[in-house]
Amino acid sequence: MAADRNPPFHRVWRWGATVFGYVLIQSYAIFTILRTVQRGIAEVTDKVPDKSDLAIMRLLADSPRLTRIELAEKIGITESGVKKIITKMKAEGWIERKGSNKSGYWVVNYK
Repeated sequence: MAADRNPPFHRVWRWGATVFGYVLIQSYAIFTILRTVQRGIAEVTDKVPDKSDLAIMRLLADSPRLTRIELAEKIGITESGVKKIITKMKAEGWIERKGSNKSGYWVVNYK
C-alpha cells in the first residue's frame, strides 16, 4: 500500500529537475537584469557632474572669463585639479571655450 501512495521515482525526479531548471533560468534572468541596470547606472553616473564640476560650472556661468588659477583659489583645489575637471567637462559637452585662450570666455551648456 505504501507504494500506491508514493509517486514513481521518475515522476518525482522529472518534477524536481523541472523546478530546479525553472529556478535556475529565473535566477539567471534576474542576474542579467541586475547586471544591465548596474551598467546603465554606471554610464549615467559617469555623465552627471559631481560637486566640484557643479562649483566650476556655477563660477563660470557667473564670471565666464575666470582663469584656472582663479577657479582653483575659489573652489579650494589645485590648478591641475581644475584643469582635469575642465578637460573632462569639455569632452562631455558641459562647457566650451569661445575665442582665444588669452582673451576668450567660457560658455556653460546646461543639459
